[in-house]
Amino acid sequence: MTDSEPPLEATSEVPFWRQRHFVYQVLPQVVFSLSLLLTAVAVESARQRGIKEHLRLEKALADDIRDAVERRFEVNTALLSSVVGLFNASEDVERQEFQSFFREIAGTATNLRGIQGVGFSRLIPEGQLKPFLNSMRSKGRSDFRVFPEGRRQIYTTIEFLQPSDWRNERAVGYDMYSNPVRREAMKRAALTGLPSLSGRVKLLQENSDDVQAGELLYLPIFRDGSRMHVKGVFSPAGRGDAAFKDLLGWAYSPLRMADLVQAALVPIRNPYLRRASFALYDGSLATPSELLFSQSAGRVLTQQADGSGTPDLKYASFSRFNVGGRTFLLGVQLGRTSGQFWGLNAIAWITLAIGVVFSSAICGITWLLVRNHRLVLNQLTISQARNRERALAATVFEQSSYGITITDSDARLISCNQAFSQLTGYSRQELLGQNMSILKSNRHDKAFFRQLWECLQHQGRWEGEIWNRLKNGELRRHELTIKAVCNDGEQLICYVGMLHDISDRYRQEAEIRFQARHDYLTGLPNRAELIVQMDQALARAKRYGLRVALVFLDLDGFKPINDQLGHATGDRVLKTVAARLQLVIRESDTLARQGGDEFVLLIPQASDQNGLITLAHKLQEQVELPIPELEGLPLSVSIGIALFPDHAASAEQLLHLADQAMYQAKQQRQGSSGHVAIATPDAGEAMPSQRPA
Repeated sequence: MTDSEPPLEATSEVPFWRQRHFVYQVLPQVVFSLSLLLTAVAVESARQRGIKEHLRLEKALADDIRDAVERRFEVNTALLSSVVGLFNASEDVERQEFQSFFREIAGTATNLRGIQGVGFSRLIPEGQLKPFLNSMRSKGRSDFRVFPEGRRQIYTTIEFLQPSDWRNERAVGYDMYSNPVRREAMKRAALTGLPSLSGRVKLLQENSDDVQAGELLYLPIFRDGSRMHVKGVFSPAGRGDAAFKDLLGWAYSPLRMADLVQAALVPIRNPYLRRASFALYDGSLATPSELLFSQSAGRVLTQQADGSGTPDLKYASFSRFNVGGRTFLLGVQLGRTSGQFWGLNAIAWITLAIGVVFSSAICGITWLLVRNHRLVLNQLTISQARNRERALAATVFEQSSYGITITDSDARLISCNQAFSQLTGYSRQELLGQNMSILKSNRHDKAFFRQLWECLQHQGRWEGEIWNRLKNGELRRHELTIKAVCNDGEQLICYVGMLHDISDRYRQEAEIRFQARHDYLTGLPNRAELIVQMDQALARAKRYGLRVALVFLDLDGFKPINDQLGHATGDRVLKTVAARLQLVIRESDTLARQGGDEFVLLIPQASDQNGLITLAHKLQEQVELPIPELEGLPLSVSIGIALFPDHAASAEQLLHLADQAMYQAKQQRQGSSGHVAIATPDAGEAMPSQRPA
C-alpha cells in the first residue's frame, strides 16, 4: 500500500457482513490460504515418507548393533563353556593347568577385546572356609585370602583368573557372592544352568584411568558334569545347601562394556554407524546410572561422575533385547537435529519453498485485481465514518454536563452548549459574539488574568478555579479548563473551555469542617476547637503580656431533667442555656461545650478577678432564668475560674485548674447561694465566692 492510500482500518467501522464487496477483500487471503493448504499437503506427504525412511534406517542400524552385541556375548559364552568342559574333564584343576588352558584358547580366539579375563569362582559351603584356605596354602599360595572378611553362610572365591596381570590379581580371592548385584546373577545361573549376566557394576580391576561400566558373565559348573536345572528360590537360611549341593562353582568372565561393544561394532558395515548417536543401557530405562556404552557421531563418550557424557537421544528410536537373562535397552539416533526425526529432509524443504513462493505469487496477483475496488469502497467508508464522528461529537458537545465554550483568539464566543447556558443563565443567542468578560466577577485582580493568558500563550493550556457572575447577579465558583487549538502550522484557531460549578462542593466541605470543630447540638465549638483557640490565645498573651481566663461551667440538676423529662427535653434545655450564655459574653470570647452538661468560656483578654466573678454571676443568672419546659425542676450552675499567668502556664494546666475550681465550687455551695470558685496557683485549693445579695 502506498502513502497516498487511505488507511484500511477505517473499514472496520462497518461490520464486514454489511460490506457489499467483502468477498473481494478476503479473496487474496482465501487464495493464499488454499495455496498454502496444498503446499502443506505436499510437504506432509514428503515428510511422512521421510519419517518412514528415517525409522527404517534407524531400525536397520539398531538391528545391526543388537546382532553384533549378541554375537559378542555368544563368543564369550563359548569361552566359558570351554572352561566348564575343562572342569568336567578334570576333577581337580590346578593353577598351572588353568593358565595353560587360557593361553591355548587365547591363541585361537580372534578378538578378546572387552573380555577382562576368564576365571573360576569356587563355591565354599558353610564350615569349609578354613579347610579350603589350608588347602590353598598347601598348594603354595600362602598369601591367598577370601575377601571381604566377615561371617557368612556361603562363601565364594575367585580361585583362578587369567590373564594373570596386575589388574586381575587385585580380584583373586574376592567373594563375588557377597555383592548383591553379582549374587543375583550367580544364583540365576546356578538355578537355571544357563549363562547369566550381572547388572552394571564397577569391576575390581578398574582404577582411576579409563573407568568403564562393567558386567560379569557366569556359567555354572556342576560336579556331575551336567547342567542342572534346580527349581525353586534359593535361600541360604533354608534350602540353600540342598539346592546347591552339586554346584562346584562358576566359570565367569569380567567384561569392560565399552571395549566389548566397540569390538562388536568392528564387523558392522552400515554406512550410518559413523554419524549416528546411540547408547546401550542395562535394564528397561534410559537412566545415567544404567548406562553401559554411548557413542555420538563416531566418538565414544565417557560418562562422568556427575552424569554427563550421555548422548542427547531426544529424537532416538529405542528397542529392547535379552542376553544372558538380562534386558538391555538400545537407543539409536541418526543425526543430531530434530529435522530428521520429524521427516524434514531436503525434499520436504524444497517442496515447502516452492509452495510458499507459488502461494505468494498467486496471492499478489489476486490482490492487484481487487485493489482499485477496495480503494473506492474504503474512501466511501471513511467519509461515512467521519460523518458519524462529527454527529457523535455534536451529541457529546450538547449532552455533556460540563459547560463547553469555543471562543476566538480575542475571547469572543463562537459556540457554547446547553450546559453552559444553564450554568450562567444566559441563552446561546445572548452569548454569541460576546466577550467572556461578560461573566467577570471583580474578585480577581489583573495579575490573575495576566497569568492566565501567559499560560495559554506559552503552554497552550490553563486549569484553575475562577469566580463568575451569573446573569441574575449571583457569584458562583467554577472549575475552568482552557485549551488552545492550533492547526498544523501552529497557528491559533480557537480556544475551547470547559466549565464546572464547584460552589456546592466547597460549601459541603465547609460544613464538614464546621461539624468537625463544633458541637452538633448547640453549634458551639467543641473541645478540639477550644484547645486550638486556647493555644492561640496563650500565644498572644505571652507575646503582649495579656491575661487569659478560663471559666468552667457545670449545670447542677441537669441529670434529673434528663431522667424525668427525657433526653429530648434535655437537649432543648442545653440549646436554651447555650443561647442565653452567649448573651452576656463578648464577641472576642469563645463559649465551647465540653461535653454533657459542661461548658467552657475562654476569655482571651480577661479583667481582674472581681470582674470575672461579676461575669460568673451574670452567667449564673442566665442559667437560673425560668425555662417553661422544666416543670418546676431546679437548674443552676457551678463555676470554676482559672487565670493565665496567675494560676497556670499552659492550656492543659489552665483547663485542669478551672475544672478543679468548678468541683471546689460544687463542694462549698450552701443552700441557694451562688457557687463560684477561683483556682489557686498550687491547684490544691480554690477560693469560693458568694453571690452578692
